[in-house]
Amino acid sequence: MVCLKQVKMMCLNHNFNSRVVELMYNQLIKELKATFYEELDGQSTGIIYGSAAIGDWVSARSDLDVIVLIESMALIDKVSTQFKKWKSSHSHELLDGFLLIKDGSHLTAKSFYNFDSSPKSLSEAILTPDIWKIKNESKVLFGSANIKSMVRSVDSVEMRKWAKENKKQFWIPSIKNSIAQISLLPQDKLLPLNPAIWIASGAARIKTLEMTGSCMSKQDALSWLIKKGEGPVDLIKMLLENYKISDSAAPKMSKVDAGLIAKHALSIIEE
Repeated sequence: MVCLKQVKMMCLNHNFNSRVVELMYNQLIKELKATFYEELDGQSTGIIYGSAAIGDWVSARSDLDVIVLIESMALIDKVSTQFKKWKSSHSHELLDGFLLIKDGSHLTAKSFYNFDSSPKSLSEAILTPDIWKIKNESKVLFGSANIKSMVRSVDSVEMRKWAKENKKQFWIPSIKNSIAQISLLPQDKLLPLNPAIWIASGAARIKTLEMTGSCMSKQDALSWLIKKGEGPVDLIKMLLENYKISDSAAPKMSKVDAGLIAKHALSIIEE
């Protein structure tokens, strides 16, 4: 049996070709089931959603978006222990998503990103696009509870409204801060591609979500920017061409080029 560590060694300084991505993905799914189902004696249900569910997941470029449902408050400490074990052994696979706690008819959620926080209602804890993805872009990993039926439906009007607000509250300030941070770097500083991919694809995704009410993958978002034919197209092509290559093997980006991409991303969402 190929373990995750062996698969990662195959990837080191190499392209994440489809076979390697598939091996990594399948091994991670096995480990998720072992961690959050078998170690909980089968007292849970789990789904993946987003990029991991639609074939767009790439190690170190994508989060693992997971929902784990338990139907007993007594299991919270066990889940917490398992979550800590996962974090300590999977430094490159960021587990995102939520623990859902069903206590009778009462349903609350804890974010894996901020797991030490108190449980909140689903509307407080889970962002609108994530609710849409759970409902429309998810796959069952283990267990028998119908998680999809526990979340509400979201239409395109609500998605567009959310995107418009999130653009102002999060993306514009975040990209402006990135531009400021890049300007402070030494002139000869070389940067990994992941931050530029995050900024460029994020700006395109929030812009297209605001326009259409539809979610877009990171790779599709980069392709959308290229098709627009505006700004530093060659640099964005380079990001897309190296999307499935680890940052340890991909070319680095200059401070100037990183600044150009960030400024272009800002112009896209301020249109």
